[in-house]
Amino acid sequence: MSMKALSSIYNTQASIAPKAISATTNGSGVDLAGAKDNLITILPGVWTDGTHTFSLQESSDNTTFTNVAAADQVGTLNPVSGSASAVIQNVSYIGKLRYIRVVDTVAGGTTGMLVAAYVTYKVYKQPNVAG
Repeated sequence: MSMKALSSIYNTQASIAPKAISATTNGSGVDLAGAKDNLITILPGVWTDGTHTFSLQESSDNTTFTNVAAADQVGTLNPVSGSASAVIQNVSYIGKLRYIRVVDTVAGGTTGMLVAAYVTYKVYKQPNVAG
């Protein structure tokens, strides 16, 4: 079986770069222009305290974000409120807006939890057309 180099097909960007989060945090917007498929991955690390509720937001201009409707998200993001629930979570965005970001809403956090959130997407290349 031959291997396929996916690094030339898929891009990954951090919406939330790995860090300790103890208060509500909005991730950076990720531009999905030209993307056809995507995977949003939440990577919780060591949990210390607080309840971390993750959600997706969308935007057409990377400035004004609103919550993604349930119909535009495939999969569910579960809250993390202890070490047992600090597991990797994956969802996908199927909405029509250009930018998405991950939000970690924290209640009762003092030292919080290590968190990273990545968006991996596939970009289809446009064929060269002779003019």
